[in-house]
Amino acid sequence: MEFESIDFFRAILGSLLGILGMTALGMWIAPAMGMPRMNPAALLAQKMHDNLVLGWIAHIMTGIVLGIIYALVQHYFPGPAAMRGALFSVIPWLIAQVMLMPMMGKPLFMGSKVMAMQSLIGHLIYGVILGLVYQNG
Repeated sequence: MEFESIDFFRAILGSLLGILGMTALGMWIAPAMGMPRMNPAALLAQKMHDNLVLGWIAHIMTGIVLGIIYALVQHYFPGPAAMRGALFSVIPWLIAQVMLMPMMGKPLFMGSKVMAMQSLIGHLIYGVILGLVYQNG
């Protein structure tokens, strides 16, 4: 797939809706179910002089960039759109857990099976939504 053939509108819309779903899980849904609250923007802000606005910008921009990357590579993943998005989302989750967390002074997989699984579920939600929105792109 060539860069010019990407449907940027669908990639960005899918990213934004996926970010919303992922964030809702971590900030409101999981805590309502007795799980820890997880705010990815606040986590990113810790390395940005605790500037929450910069954390949100980083979180949203990362999601958009990943959505555009997904648009480029989605045809390499098997299955229907939701499955392709979910499979894709495991890659940034692994990168975050194995590389980003240690760079931020956190242990691998956040030092917690519960937090790592919650993060995985959030990434899967992002990927499924992105895949479904982008499927006709």
